[in-house]
This record gives sequence, C-alpha cells and structure tokens, in this order.
Amino acid sequence: MIIRTPRKNNFTIISNDIFKVKDVSAVAKYVLIYLLSKPDDWNVNVDDVRKHTGVGRDKIYSVLD
Repeated sequence: MIIRTPRKNNFTIISNDIFKVKDVSAVAKYVLIYLLSKPDDWNVNVDDVRKHTGVGRDKIYSVLD
C-alpha cells in the first residue's frame, strides 16, 4: 500500500514515462527531475545542479549532452 500525503504546494508533476525509458541512466533521470522542478524561465546552471544533486561536474555535462 502506498500512503500519499496531500499536496498543496511546492511539488513537481512529471510523466511516469520517464521511469519506463531503459536506455537513460538513473543519474540522468535524477538530473532531469531536478531540472523539471525549476521555473520555465530558469537557466541551467551546472554549479547549482551539482550542489543540489550531488552529481559531479563531468557527469552533469555528460547528462546534458
């Protein structure tokens, strides 16, 4: 049984399809989910992504490519 808490604010809706893609790494999915949580006008900042995901710089660049 999955117990869900009520969502009132500060959450991100993503498609379940991202979890079905097998040729995308877990790290790439994690970074994508982080990026999707940002506002539409947000510019990607690798240092910010690194700080909030704990993923290394080279891996971030690899994922973004």
